Amino acid sequence: MWFSGEAQTIPHQPHSLGQGTQQRGERLGPPYTLGEAARILGLSPARLRYWSRRDLIAERADAASPLRLDFSELAGLRNIAALRQRGVPLQRIRERLRWARRTAPELRNPSTALRETEGRARGPVLSVDGVLVDEAGQLCLDWAAESSRVARLAEHVLARETPEERARQAFEEGCRYDCDVEAAARAYRRAIELDPEFADAYCNLGTLLYNGGEREAAKRHYLAAIDTEPSHLEAHFNVANLFEEEGRDEAALRHYRRATAIDPLFADAHLNLALLYEKLELWRSAKKRWRAYLGLRPSGHWAEIARERLDR
Repeated sequence: MWFSGEAQTIPHQPHSLGQGTQQRGERLGPPYTLGEAARILGLSPARLRYWSRRDLIAERADAASPLRLDFSELAGLRNIAALRQRGVPLQRIRERLRWARRTAPELRNPSTALRETEGRARGPVLSVDGVLVDEAGQLCLDWAAESSRVARLAEHVLARETPEERARQAFEEGCRYDCDVEAAARAYRRAIELDPEFADAYCNLGTLLYNGGEREAAKRHYLAAIDTEPSHLEAHFNVANLFEEEGRDEAALRHYRRATAIDPLFADAHLNLALLYEKLELWRSAKKRWRAYLGLRPSGHWAEIARERLDR
């Protein structure tokens, strides 16, 4: 139900039509295609394909099959992108990943544990249970042995981290809890406590609350995400769903339209707008949104419905 670095969307069932194929808002779980991952991470598909060829993504049993990414891999790729933005060479990241896979094979996805720390010229270090270890200190990876040296290292490093950095780590921890909703919620709340302007944490926590039936609390968190980041796409889309469920159609329209203004290629926002305009008998506006949806998704169940609506 989570993915790293980006916020989640909640399920939405069209009101004027019955069950259909899944929309983006209905799809909360992995695996994600390469194109979906690229859009989530704000990277180009070509870059992800290149990173895959450079062994930055875990090897697949069937190398010929299409690339599919789970939540942990999304978190790792987002971490790699952040390291690259800080100027860490790709080759150095690749070398450290190879080292980490050899040294700490129990880490399912070591790319989520790479960190860049101030003053370290040799490249990213590995974070294991809060302890940062570089390649020269591999013995520190024996975290079962409670070494005072390791404890001092952890205390020193954690003391240098900013609240925002700790909030990001808490958020990524929440993203990795695929099945433990309570643990994920604790991690997102910790991220918000550390960084009260962490919009993605508000949004992801809102989705957990929504899925747990706490719609008012979910709405508050989506609106908090928008307050801290007015262009937060998923928060606008999610709160529009909630307003529509409540029958507050004007509020839903406002947030759906804002979502399409933020991302004109967000097909499902156009779809939901088309359905809501039809409910309100605003036929011209509905057709405009059907055309937009069809231009973005020319095939599939909803594409056929779009053509039927436009032929009327």
